[in-house]
Amino acid sequence: MADGIPTHLPVRDSKNPTGAALAIPNATWTAFIAGLTTSALGPGARRDTR
Repeated sequence: MADGIPTHLPVRDSKNPTGAALAIPNATWTAFIAGLTTSALGPGARRDTR
């Protein structure tokens, strides 16, 4: 949870922890992780090769 922004998750470069953060809405992050765990986005997922 971002300080002062409970609806977003801050993502930072671990090599620069005091640098800028990308604030991702909690629902978007949750959907992203769900996609990874259900293989929709994970290894072996079908990619559009157009």
